[in-house]
Amino acid sequence: MNTSSPDSTGPDPTISVILTKTERHQVDYFFEFELDANKLAEIYPEHDEDHLAQLMNDIKSGVVPVEAILADAADANVDIPWASDGEDVLTLKSGLFDKTFGISED
Repeated sequence: MNTSSPDSTGPDPTISVILTKTERHQVDYFFEFELDANKLAEIYPEHDEDHLAQLMNDIKSGVVPVEAILADAADANVDIPWASDGEDVLTLKSGLFDKTFGISED
């Protein structure tokens, strides 16, 4: 392709166009919290030890969804101190992310 005019000695350096490239990235950021009997008793202070043990088994097996436990913890004003892998992530829309919850296989 010829970019110079017939009368010039080369391309005209004053003619240009800016090319752009946009990249969209998705990041999964993992957190963990070890739910133990003491924290479960904080969330459900009205339940006895046997019921809490059954509830823990139901959580482990997936019968009771993690989201339900987290909602009950929030309702009871019980803090869940999630631990991260320590990596910092810069984001412009903090809090507007899809969240999924589950049980660790470890």
